[in-house]
Amino acid sequence: MSNVRQGPSNGPADFFNSIPPITRAWMAGCVLAVAAPELGILNLRTFILSWGAVFSHFQIWRLVTNFFVLHGRQWNTLFKLLWMFQYGKALEGATFQHDPAQYAFMLLFGACTTLAMALAVPVCNSMPVHGPDLVFFLMYVWSREYPTQTVNIMGVVSLEAFYLPFAFATIDLVAGGNWISSLMGILAGHLWFYLTKVHPTAGRYLQAPNWLRRGLDSLGLSRFSGNTGPAAPPTNSAFRGQGRRLG
Repeated sequence: MSNVRQGPSNGPADFFNSIPPITRAWMAGCVLAVAAPELGILNLRTFILSWGAVFSHFQIWRLVTNFFVLHGRQWNTLFKLLWMFQYGKALEGATFQHDPAQYAFMLLFGACTTLAMALAVPVCNSMPVHGPDLVFFLMYVWSREYPTQTVNIMGVVSLEAFYLPFAFATIDLVAGGNWISSLMGILAGHLWFYLTKVHPTAGRYLQAPNWLRRGLDSLGLSRFSGNTGPAAPPTNSAFRGQGRRLG
């Protein structure tokens, strides 16, 4: 019997499994929201947010499913998935590596905050999806965790991570995105940063509840053996970053 040396595999399954579980579940839901209507399995209208349907017909699931829709042109949606992968993997796999429930709670905070904005601000009432908001929320939180890390955008512009959400908001607008959506995500991200980092008293109350921890554990979403490193810079060559967190 001969011994065959097994090299590292770079197949789709290995790539998929390399993504931390909570980010992986979110990305899978977003891909499903794109593919299902194209295949005639589900109607996209069942995913999007309609306050009338929520309050009048008790279609509560819309409060969740709209965050899986990255509405926009194909390139715009691809950008959102790329950003979700890069910064979600960095945060869940490094910053929240030992506390994935807190990462999930952070996303829940971002989702609830953007929904509250949408309900309170008239110009946002008619927005059918808030997935892009949550992507910008994620990106903003990452940029504040590693503000001095240098990021290279498309091999053209280098800037500190602190400015990254605003640069990408401009790119998103050019690619057909909604600037209001980008702004909502950035504002929600800043609120999370302020309450958890700047205002320590409030931060003590923004901890993942036990029911969330137990729920993630029962679903197997709280266990991830990967490690993206201490600073976890984006790995895509178009958005390559390098640097080290200070302080």
